[in-house]
This record gives sequence, structure tokens and C-alpha cells, in this order.
Amino acid sequence: MLLLTGCAPSLQSCPQQEQADLTWVLEYAEDDQLKFRFPLDELGEDVQPFPALFCSYSCGPNECEYHAAEDYFLPAGTPVYAIADGDISFSGRMGGYGWLIIIDHPQANIYSLYGHLSPSRWRLDSGPVEKGDLIAYLGDPDENGGSAENPLRPHLHFGIRAGQRTDYPGMGEWRWMGGWIKPCPQDLGWLNPSEVITSQDIPSGGFPEPNANVFEKWGVELIMIGVYLIGGTSM
Repeated sequence: MLLLTGCAPSLQSCPQQEQADLTWVLEYAEDDQLKFRFPLDELGEDVQPFPALFCSYSCGPNECEYHAAEDYFLPAGTPVYAIADGDISFSGRMGGYGWLIIIDHPQANIYSLYGHLSPSRWRLDSGPVEKGDLIAYLGDPDENGGSAENPLRPHLHFGIRAGQRTDYPGMGEWRWMGGWIKPCPQDLGWLNPSEVITSQDIPSGGFPEPNANVFEKWGVELIMIGVYLIGGTSM
């Protein structure tokens, strides 16, 4: 797979996204008046040749996918914090994410996603959180979505999306835990995380969710439910 930064205009009209200037972002954690803080105490390392920034794209022989988040590379055991007040709507094992935590922030109509956390270390499993609360730690290479045979370099996969987790299905490109997706992330409600943090701006009424009809968003899940129901009836 070839990893490139910026959405490829030759693939579809998906505007290139740059990481916001995070020079002073670590100081936000000390300001209780701000709406958001960064989820880490440091920014992490760039990874060559390209870090997986928001809207980077990865191309294989037959298709390309976009990165709907930002990756921050830090050692296993690094603490991860809630970016704002909210409620944990998911905390559990999730395939290639290792341990995944999602926090709904209804005051801004967004949810934040924290992937590649440690299942073996302490973490929060449910309940309300306040901005800056410790929620988990980064996982080791063999537990963060990697394995002993195929270790994954420790890092935080950090995403922000308009809406709440239950506004999205669990399957298909619209899935609530999506990380690499074929459509342009912005079209599916994913936001540039560093831009949200640095702008400290919440639109009136919260961040607007993308327009989509029910079948476009929930079609894959509805089909799978239908297959399950038909199969169960036939038995």
C-alpha cells in the first residue's frame, strides 16, 4: 500500500486537508475556559515517509482509501485524555484498533474516537467524563491492533465526527468506527481533528451532520439484518 498525504483529486473531488498548527496546543490543557484540549501531553513523532494525517490516502493495486483521523506516534503506556466533557458511548476491543474508546459530546454534536489503546492497562469502560480526564493508555505493539507476528507501532488514532455515535451504523463506509474509508471523509461527517481543537469553535447548534438518505447511510446494515432475519425464519 502506498501512503500519500492529501486527498487525491484524481480519485474524487476531496479537498486536501492540512494538519492545523499545533505549536501552542499543549498549553490548552491548562486553560479551563477553552472548550477542547488535545488528547495527549505531547504531540508525538512524525513518521516517514508520510504520517497518516487527516485525508491522507492509501492506494493498493485496485483501490484507494482515505484516512478519517490523525495519527500521533508515542510510546506504549502514554496516557490519553478526553478532549471535552461527554459520555463514553463505547469502550471495548475493536479489531485492528486494539482497544477503542468513543466519547459523545452532545454540547458540540460531535463524538471523539481514540484507537490503538491498551486492553491490558487501566482504562475507563463507561460513564460521563470531563475534559482532561484520563481515559486510557496507548497499547503495546502486540495488543494495539497488532500481534506478536505483525506488531503495530504504538500510536493514537484520533478522530472527530459530527453527530453522536448512534447516529451512524456499525457496518459499511458510514460505520461509526471507520478509520480508512473509500469515500471522502468530510462527506461522511468526519472533521479535521487538529483544526477542531485549535479553532475552539462550536457552530450554533453544534457541528452539522452530513446530509444522507437512510439507505445510503444504513443500507449495508439493513441488508445484513434482512439476511439474518430471512435465514432465521427459514430455519
